[in-house]
Amino acid sequence: MTETTPSTASWITSPGADPQHPLLRTTFTPRDRVTSARLLVTALGAFHAHLNGSRVSADELAPGQTHFAKTVLLNAYDVTELINEGTNALAIEVGRGFYAMNTPNVWGWHTPPWKDSCRALAELHLDYADGTSEMTVTDPGWKVSTGPITADSMYGGEHYDCRLEPGDWTPPASTTAPGTMP
Repeated sequence: MTETTPSTASWITSPGADPQHPLLRTTFTPRDRVTSARLLVTALGAFHAHLNGSRVSADELAPGQTHFAKTVLLNAYDVTELINEGTNALAIEVGRGFYAMNTPNVWGWHTPPWKDSCRALAELHLDYADGTSEMTVTDPGWKVSTGPITADSMYGGEHYDCRLEPGDWTPPASTTAPGTMP
């Protein structure tokens, strides 16, 4: 079983009382030749993870629906082939999913005991040719922003404001991301 270490990674989201569809991003530079890279990622909500401009997986609605007060599923991906020499960018976008739904419905998904702002938690484990390893983790140093999706619901769809479109904010050299993102 793979678990994150609570003392290293922390839950992050965009600022505000109820950030809609937060965009989260950090850059890192491997210090040696990477022989293996594993991304452990989850969200309170649904996420898409990107590494150097490429989606990490074709998963939709990950991490999967659970009783979030008891269990949050963790997705693990081999991302070795996506790591570049030099600067790399890890980006995560998070939507409400069933975690933070606000659309009234017969099943009560809008009033669960766990409801809060959607957020993400991730660890990127890099193993190097010299036998050492290091991690890049979600922490307060990440760039965070809201994006063009100003409201989303599993039942009601989404509201998209193209004026807030950040462009391609997931590659390492991106300069088009909104807010405080480089």
